[in-house]
Amino acid sequence: MAAVLITLVGTSIVYIILIAQFLHALVTDVSLCLFTVVVSIVFIPFTWLGTPKDFWQASLLAGIATALSCLIIFVQLLLDIDSYYLPEDPFYRHATFQSFSLGFGSILFSFGGASAFPTIQNDMDDRSQFWKSVIIGFAGILIMYLPVAITGYTLLGYEVPGNILLYRRGDLTVALKIAISLEIVNLLGTFLIVFNPICQIGEEILNIPRKFGVKRMAFRTALIVFDLIVALGIPDFGLILNLVGGSTVTICSFLAPPAMYIKLVDDKSNPEWPQRIIPTWGRIFLYEIMLVGFVGGICSTGSAIYGIINSDFSTSCFADFPQENS
Repeated sequence: MAAVLITLVGTSIVYIILIAQFLHALVTDVSLCLFTVVVSIVFIPFTWLGTPKDFWQASLLAGIATALSCLIIFVQLLLDIDSYYLPEDPFYRHATFQSFSLGFGSILFSFGGASAFPTIQNDMDDRSQFWKSVIIGFAGILIMYLPVAITGYTLLGYEVPGNILLYRRGDLTVALKIAISLEIVNLLGTFLIVFNPICQIGEEILNIPRKFGVKRMAFRTALIVFDLIVALGIPDFGLILNLVGGSTVTICSFLAPPAMYIKLVDDKSNPEWPQRIIPTWGRIFLYEIMLVGFVGGICSTGSAIYGIINSDFSTSCFADFPQENS
């Protein structure tokens, strides 16, 4: 549970930073720090809602917005092949131990939404159909992400930024502005889905009533304030993304599921429990998944911590406070 909770908290912080960056790209006259504060304040009343079944429209809206945004980015990248701001000969840097490790964490983070699966399945009318939603969900992610990622890296090479929507060095085109706006809509909806399990876990621990009230409002507002403080202190979403992806997401995606499945199958203490057998090849495969996750997670987490320690925090929203007070 701790790994799931940390994953969701880190993800919610990343979403706040990303939305603020997108808004700043659209309205450059307003500072990134101010947008971060505004986004957090706007989120507060929406977080007071109950469970995902109370705002299922958010997930549908987020999915449509993401699909349209990815399509626009893909087409715009192809149209910009001969534009002046793209390098004539893209440079493809050889992978290093650190870049590979950080990439491992970033990729896992992209599929880290599995932490929100339990609360989604719990709200389904027919929970036995959950496996279908998982397959459709991950297939949709691959269909949307791969064309954009491959095209972006092929055309831009090492110059491709961490946020592909902000790849242009000049003014944003109308199409990119629309794509950014759609991605903001996506993040707004996704944030509510990701943030909700954090609230439910915390409220269960603190015995906060499962109904709308002052305690729920105060607790969820406090969580948003915590996210805001971290977002203002570490405005580079990539630092948080790599750390969470290499640590807790690895635990939730690579280590815990195979280990729990093996333990459940091997548990013969309850005679009423359906008896299952894992074939030898399946058991070897599960152990291989755990080994890859363990090694990759350690390397990725270590590289992420090293990157955070050696980062330039001059862009932090708290960086100028001591100078202003002196």
